[in-house]
Amino acid sequence: FLVALLVGALNLALFSVFFRPAIARMNAFFFLQNAFHIGTHGASFYFFTDSPAQFPEGPHFSARFFVTTIGSVASVFGLLGMVCYNRFGKDWKYRSILVVGSLAFMVVNCLSAIVFLRWNVLLHVPDSVFMVASSAMQSVIGQLSWMPSTI
Repeated sequence: FLVALLVGALNLALFSVFFRPAIARMNAFFFLQNAFHIGTHGASFYFFTDSPAQFPEGPHFSARFFVTTIGSVASVFGLLGMVCYNRFGKDWKYRSILVVGSLAFMVVNCLSAIVFLRWNVLLHVPDSVFMVASSAMQSVIGQLSWMPSTI
């Protein structure tokens, strides 16, 4: 852990040495944003694909549905995110896109907690519908937030 912190600090310092200040700040922002991102996708795979014997109240998705269907929907909606950026986001300032996008992405990623707590069942929303819809929203917002880094 200490080595990772030192390498990260060195990386940030080298950004400011080798790049113009505006580019160094953007690189530092994206580096820190990715460093502080907490991913739950690996663990959630097991939650969603557990058998009834492993987790009786669980969604019990097949691995094929979880990977193929949700992944395909996420890819298509990622393309929609690119189209939305080209249509609406080009006139925004980078700072606005990054702040709004980061906050929206954080909120949308928290939607998974609704499934983990099984609140969607209380609201009579099927697991498959909820996960496909939340994955679509995550992809659109994630793509909108990522596009400024490619320009």
